[in-house]
Order: sequence, then C-alpha cells, then structure tokens
Amino acid sequence: MAFTPDTNATLKLRFLDWCEVADTWGNVTSVALDCLNRAQYSLWEHRPWADLRTRLQLTMSGKTASLPDTFGRMLSVWHDSDSDGRPDFYYYERSNRADDGYYITPTFAKASGYTWTITFYASPNTTPYIEYQKRLTDFAGTGTEYSYFPGDLLLTRAKRICMEDGHRTGEAEYGALVNREEELLVNYEALVQHNNADMRMEQLDDGGQRIDNEGYNLGSGSDGVATTFDPDYDLRG
Repeated sequence: MAFTPDTNATLKLRFLDWCEVADTWGNVTSVALDCLNRAQYSLWEHRPWADLRTRLQLTMSGKTASLPDTFGRMLSVWHDSDSDGRPDFYYYERSNRADDGYYITPTFAKASGYTWTITFYASPNTTPYIEYQKRLTDFAGTGTEYSYFPGDLLLTRAKRICMEDGHRTGEAEYGALVNREEELLVNYEALVQHNNADMRMEQLDDGGQRIDNEGYNLGSGSDGVATTFDPDYDLRG
C-alpha cells in the first residue's frame, strides 16, 4: 500500500525552506512540528508495528467493501465462520485460486488523497475480517498530543531530518545522531515486536488447520539414524 500525509502546499513550503536555508527558515510555519511529523511518518512506514495492528469486520456490498480512512497497510484477510474469534480461512491478494483471492483498488485524487476498496474473486460465505496497520495522523501542535513512538526515538529522527535539510550531514553531530537513532530503533523493535509469540512448528493446510503427519521422514543425521516429524513436540521445552 502507499499513501502520503503531505499536501502540495506543505511540500512546496518545505522545498522553499530547503532552497533558502542559507537565509532563514520561514516558509514552513513550524520547522519543529514539520520535522516531528516527517519523523513520525518515516518511523511508521519502517515496519508494521504490533501496537498499530487493528482488526475490523468488513461491511460488504456484494463482493466489494470500502477500507477505513485509517487504513495504512494490509496485514491479513480472513473469515471466522464459527464466530470463535479465530481465523478459519485466509484470503490472499492476487491469488490464482477463485475461492481465496482478492485485490485492492486504490483511488487517488489530488484534491482528497487516497481511498481504497477490497474486492473478492467470489462472494464470501461469511463477512470477512481484515487486520491492518493503522495510520497515524500528523501532530497538530496543540501541545496535548501524545506520541506513539518513544520520545527519544522520535526526537532523534526529527533532528536527523532537520540536519539533512540544512545540508549539515558532514558534521560530527550528524554521525552521532545516526548511530543513536539506530540504537534506539533496534531497542524499540525488540521491545514491541513478537511479544509472547507462539513458537510451535506445525504443518498447516490452506485453511490454517494442522496436518497430523507424525511419520514424516526428515532424513538421517550424521549417525545414520532417521528422524521423523512430531507435531506435538514443544520447542519451548
């Protein structure tokens, strides 16, 4: 998926400031706010952050449904036929199978930006769910808004952007900012991604159901002893 939170007017003012950096910053209303918003968006697109994942049951019109205004990136599409809260069947974008495929149609207008619809190859038997990465709106500068990203990480990215705009990438401070940002980003990824993730190894069919195949031959080791697959073996000990 693709979208941009920037209007032409914003881009124009930002470009003018870049061109006139030898004079004064003055075209963008608030350089600090502009850099913070750009930093937030660049961090948002870095990966599908776990805490920005949102589930939604679609409202279908035939085989098509509109995606929400907060839609940013599709992560999965499925249906829950028995309403137990778990996916029973997954759909895949541009699948070559008639029963599990869908495609997304983006509509872009210069005056209003992006909207999206999702269309299934065949009418779903039950109303599908989607999981998507939610978009973050720009900071408005009210002074009461919270940042999704840790303050140090957001500020470091914003400082880096500001120095790049000011043609100051050759300074020692810029190199220090790059190193610090990398450290903060790695730490944040480790903090929020894959917490309490299930580590079982299972063979699954197209519907996500486990295939019980205890006798599956995994080959022989250096000692010549054959190994078989045990789906109930817990790697966690």
